[in-house]
Amino acid sequence: MITQFLVSNIDAIITTTLGLFFTIVTRLSSSSSPNKISRVLRVLAPLVFAYGLLQFFIPSHSNDPPETWRTVRTDDGIAQVEFPILPTRTEATDRAGEIEVYRVTHSADLANGKLNLRFSFNEYPPTPEEVPYEVRMSGIKEYFVQQGFIIIEDLELPSGIWKLVVAKPDNKARMSFRIGLTTNGIYRALATSMAGQHDDARIDRFLESFTLRQPQSE
Repeated sequence: MITQFLVSNIDAIITTTLGLFFTIVTRLSSSSSPNKISRVLRVLAPLVFAYGLLQFFIPSHSNDPPETWRTVRTDDGIAQVEFPILPTRTEATDRAGEIEVYRVTHSADLANGKLNLRFSFNEYPPTPEEVPYEVRMSGIKEYFVQQGFIIIEDLELPSGIWKLVVAKPDNKARMSFRIGLTTNGIYRALATSMAGQHDDARIDRFLESFTLRQPQSE
């Protein structure tokens, strides 16, 4: 969190630090060597300092690339979603003891890292018997509750997709899901937003574009 703050506000930090430095220097030097430069600095330094502080309260301009909405599909064609920019694809095998679960994720960072859009698929962990979808969803929700999240919205849509929104009690971090459970595994679209980005219009478009079809039985 500290690193992200420094990176996001580096211009304001530099401006504020320089303004404070010159304010102190000119105050100390003015009594011994009053001259035109010193008088100018005595006026400018507090203004620079004030400007730097102001930058902390002005939202920084996003460095997002131009939006070009595109459809991204899972390898099996079961699920798809639209991204405003080209996402990064990663593949991984999650391990817990002897259990291995294959996962594919498409991810895009926006708004200087304050908004992340993610589209993922992972296989189910092996179980001795078939687990009902409702039980799997209950397990997902219970996990977030244990992690200190509050469930804001929990709804099964007519399409069979689950709509789930969870947030930290201070609402500084929010996670908005669309989850599809099939016989193949779990498909999900996730928008993670920090304070100030919860109402970003790209979140709704991203999540509402998530579609799912049940795989054909063999």
